[in-house]
Amino acid sequence: MYIQDLFGSGKVTHRGETKNVYRLTINTFTGLSSVCAYFLSFPLKTKKGVSFSNWYQVYNMVINKEHLSKEGLEKVRSIAKTINSDK
Repeated sequence: MYIQDLFGSGKVTHRGETKNVYRLTINTFTGLSSVCAYFLSFPLKTKKGVSFSNWYQVYNMVINKEHLSKEGLEKVRSIAKTINSDK
């Protein structure tokens, strides 16, 4: 599939409950880096853009191992609550 080729990793599955909806699942940080690069180059312009920014902040904290401290983990949890929410 095109999107799988675009990001160079992941698995595309059909969501059975809907007609033309598919899901891309990426389970590696290496694969996620290409997704990050894409959305940094082509930013989302809706509230999903805010969610991506928050998710990207958590992603970087994990990459930098900040989540391993108590304070870092609390910050990750706090930010994670705002992802895909109206907060």
